[in-house]
Order: sequence, then C-alpha cells, then structure tokens
Amino acid sequence: MGPYEHHSNILPWEGVARKTGACLVQLPLLENGDINYEFVNSIDKKRIKVLSMSAVSNVNAHVVDMNWLKNLIAECKAFSILDVSQAAGHRKISFDEIGADAYVMSAHKMYGPKNIGAAIVKKEKIDFMEPFIVGGGMVWNSLGAVPKWHIGARKFEAGTFDVGLVKAWAEACNYLNNIGMEKICQSDKSIWEYAKSRLNNKHFVIVPGGDECSSIVSFCVNNLHAHDVAHIAAKHNFEIRTGHMCAQGTLNNFGFTSLCRLSWGIGSDVEDVKAFIGLLEEEL
Repeated sequence: MGPYEHHSNILPWEGVARKTGACLVQLPLLENGDINYEFVNSIDKKRIKVLSMSAVSNVNAHVVDMNWLKNLIAECKAFSILDVSQAAGHRKISFDEIGADAYVMSAHKMYGPKNIGAAIVKKEKIDFMEPFIVGGGMVWNSLGAVPKWHIGARKFEAGTFDVGLVKAWAEACNYLNNIGMEKICQSDKSIWEYAKSRLNNKHFVIVPGGDECSSIVSFCVNNLHAHDVAHIAAKHNFEIRTGHMCAQGTLNNFGFTSLCRLSWGIGSDVEDVKAFIGLLEEEL
C-alpha cells in the first residue's frame, strides 16, 4: 500500500472525527427530495454536539423546515451552524427567529464582491472559540511565553481588513433592500414555475425538492452529459453550473453522477429560461 492510498478514501472531516472520537451522521433524503426529518428521532439527541445545516440546498433547492430546526436546537442543545448562502439573496431571514448559534454566508450570493463572507456568531459563544489566523490587529499582548488575544469578535480580525470589500457588500445589501425581498421572491417563484413546467418532459429529468420560491433547478438532459450541455450553453452565451455541485454524496443518494444547474436572480426573467430550454430542445 502506497503512502497516500491509506487515506485516499477518507474525507477531511472524517479524519477529524476519528481523531476526536466523534461520529458523523448525515440526515438521509426522501425520494421527493425532502430531508428525512424523522431520522433524527432514532439518534440519542443528548450525544449531538454540533448541528450543521444549509438553509437552502445548492443541489435541489430544498428549504429546511425552520420550525423543525428551532425545536431540534432547543432539544439537543448542540452548537448549531446554519449556512444561509443560498437563501440570503432571495428571501428574508430572521436570525432571532431561527435561534442558531452561528450563521455563515457569502457576499457574491448577494450580488456583492467575491473573496468575502461572514460568520455571524452569538456573543456568548465567541469566548469559547479560538482564533485560526493570528497577526496584527487581534493581538492584545505578545509579551511573555503565552500571547493574549483581544476578546470578542476582534480576536478573529488579523491583519488589515479589506474595507473596500466590506463597503461593496454593504452597498449590495442596500441594493437588495431597495428592490425588496418580497419582490425578488415573487420573481423567483414565477421563473421556478415556468422552468419546472418546461423541464417536465421526455428530454429532461428534474432533481426533486424545490419549492415555490426556488432560485435554482438541477436537472439532467437525456443522452447528453452535463459537461456537454454546459458546452452547448456557453456557445450561446449561457452559463450554467455542472458537475457534483460540491455535494457528491447528495448526488449519489439521488442516483446521479453529474448534474446541470440553472440559477436565476434579479437580472433574470422567464424569457431567459425560455430561450435556454428552447436551445437545448433544438440540440436534441
């Protein structure tokens, strides 16, 4: 056995779990694309230490049942992390109502710049978290054998912060607020309903799970690999996402090896989706 073969099938988080004695549990999916929420009742909830969820799936646009999540957070008392990246630019989110310990999001999903995101953590939880990047700005005292960091959020602010990215993201947030999240959600709904109806035929297979305010739809084109579909689309100035969607395990559960994903936002309308699907139908 070569030096790399032993770890070739071990994912990074699996290695961490083995070293700490933790057990990773993924909630299974139902055939309709929903999460099997009942599965958690088969687990000793007192043993759950970290609960990590995506508010909206980047594979099939399934929206997590927030009432279920709130009740689970209260019951198991684990450290809860909610990824709201896919939701933040498309619907209203109330952190107070959800009650998770931490939220993560990306600026580019909200029409802001790349290379910046946010981790929003409850104040009482920050004191228990250690900084992962050290440097100027987060150091309180470097004298002696053990350096001391600033307390609170400042201990995570090492180096010179890129204020340009922060300002650009703030402007993007104002832009979304001026449009109105309800208006954006309504636009997403009309595009989703059209896309679902047009992709529901013999040429395509839709990955189930989206709801009425979905902003993405994942699908397969019969007799064409996803990468071939992307090539056809690119020749006509359409950009789509293809491959594993950074979620190979989820695709495997659905029985797919590669998918096409069509996304839309504030610059899209039904006519765009109509033109794209019409293009694929011509190729078939």
